[in-house]
Amino acid sequence: MQCEVCGQTIRGKPYGIVIEGAKMIVCPGCSRLSSSTWDMTEPKSSPKSSRASPVRLVSSPPRRHRPPRDLNPDLELIEGLPTKVREARERVGLDHVALGHRIGEKVSTLQKIEAGKFSPDMTLVRKLEHELKVKLLVPPQSIEYTGGVSSQPQELTLGDVISIKKKDQRSG
Repeated sequence: MQCEVCGQTIRGKPYGIVIEGAKMIVCPGCSRLSSSTWDMTEPKSSPKSSRASPVRLVSSPPRRHRPPRDLNPDLELIEGLPTKVREARERVGLDHVALGHRIGEKVSTLQKIEAGKFSPDMTLVRKLEHELKVKLLVPPQSIEYTGGVSSQPQELTLGDVISIKKKDQRSG
């Protein structure tokens, strides 16, 4: 007979112990792994068949990981988000553990946000905004193009040099 924990041949008297609700027959060395025992005179498996029934594994359908929804694609994170979050957290008087507990996030995630090593998704930003009472999303800044000619003279680029050479070859 083999130990159901370590797999070695049981020398001497086998022990019946319970590990996390499973009844097991183990060697004397592995018997110290559990404080509860069971009576080995009662049958371990059902008396219906003498052969062990095959184990059927039931697999659950694969989880579908959905990308986080952007609540409003017309908004973007503010400049200096890590310092803004840290200052707001300190102003409210919360540490990382308390804030994480309130919004349901890991402490390490909050620390990474404040260190600037992690950019939060919109859902987490909304939770932080609500709990810290601070504005973290703003409309994107539009970059205005004047469209005019600049007052400073432009330097030649490689593309300009190629077009000038092509014009010279055509005309001459």
